[in-house]
Amino acid sequence: MQSRVLPLLVIGLGAALQPLDTSVNVAFPAITAAFDLKLQSIQWIAIAYVLTYATMVLVCGRLGDLFGYRLIFRLGLLISTVALILCALAETYPMLLAFRVLQGIGTALVMSCAPALTVALYPESERTRALSFYGMLYAAGIAGGPLIGGFAIEALGWQGVYWFRVPIALAALCASFVLAPGTRAALDRFDFSSALLLGFWMSTILLGLALLQAPGIPAGIALGLLGAGTLVLALFIRRERHSPNPTIRLSLFASARFSAINLLNIAIFLVGFAALLLVPYYLTRILALEVRAVGLVMTLWAAGSMLGAWAAGKLAVKSVSQHLLAFCYGWILCLGLALAALCGLDTGLMLIGAALLLQGIALGGFQVAYTDMVVAALRVEERGVAGSLAMLTRTLGTVGGATVLAAAYAILEAGALGAGYGPQPAFVIAFVYVFAGSAAVLAMLLLATMLVFRTAR
Repeated sequence: MQSRVLPLLVIGLGAALQPLDTSVNVAFPAITAAFDLKLQSIQWIAIAYVLTYATMVLVCGRLGDLFGYRLIFRLGLLISTVALILCALAETYPMLLAFRVLQGIGTALVMSCAPALTVALYPESERTRALSFYGMLYAAGIAGGPLIGGFAIEALGWQGVYWFRVPIALAALCASFVLAPGTRAALDRFDFSSALLLGFWMSTILLGLALLQAPGIPAGIALGLLGAGTLVLALFIRRERHSPNPTIRLSLFASARFSAINLLNIAIFLVGFAALLLVPYYLTRILALEVRAVGLVMTLWAAGSMLGAWAAGKLAVKSVSQHLLAFCYGWILCLGLALAALCGLDTGLMLIGAALLLQGIALGGFQVAYTDMVVAALRVEERGVAGSLAMLTRTLGTVGGATVLAAAYAILEAGALGAGYGPQPAFVIAFVYVFAGSAAVLAMLLLATMLVFRTAR
């Protein structure tokens, strides 16, 4: 066990760079003021970063499988360090966005190989335990991001949300020699055409989804990007079927179980985004909490994620099957969403706190069980692709949630205001219906997926 502590710490520090980026959200007002931006322009800080790492992560996972996970992990740490420094030194908003793209490249390289490096530290029989540790480290980064970010901004301005991560990245990079080097393959085993097609369809579809909710952007542009992405997706599928070295084996998706659990993961994180999107506004507008208090309440969600990931590892030791565990966590998420739907104008803090905790537990535990199922379905030499696929589906769910849930909320609130309700009642009505609808849709998807797995009983 002692021999695993330092490698786990190194992997955890490197992997924490991505969830710690939640600190940037805290800096949005300061960045807006520093560059004299309109409010809607700040969204590109997130889009430039998320779009880049989501587009590249699967390709980076394939590179890790071919050339060694440690090499790709270390390259990602180096690029991340440089990008964080450049972001902190950016003098114009376009420069900041360009450096955020560079940061996204570093994140894709790190996160594509971090799960594979973690699993490699344990025997195959303890794979779920390894993934539970990884899930706990990831959730700790989510919890720490906004809290550390607030102090960093007070000390160093908006640049502090980038500066505080530089020592973390450097520490992980300098200590990464303790990780196993892995094997390297010939460069001709990497299909560059497949990688380019993958990057194009992923970027256009994700950008199209992001622009659907962007104010001032014609819907035709977003729909055009979605159409172009779908067309290139078809070309990518055709290329993968005939490639001797595919980025990901599409034959995996011929399995109804494999396809169903990946679609369910997207759905889980789509409806799970409701808490991050709407609960801060509920705490501020309805419960009248101050900003720091809102941050503390929201840490219940991250703390729940850590608890859920830890419990998933413990239950795996007791030989609970991963698909059964995944479904149990899915129903816990349904319960958490339903509790949030009970919140109203006169509801106390206890109910929304319980809803956040349950949703966090569900998301943390489900991610461990789901990742374990994906890793088990792929070959040992494809662990980089497996970890990347887990991150990709999670990101697709989050981006989809930001688009679908925001649109649903806007329509519901507008309808309530049009019916004569005041701003606060209208907000609560939309809030309740979004969570209730999310719970209902997830319940139907869970039942459908359980039928695919024949575990409905």
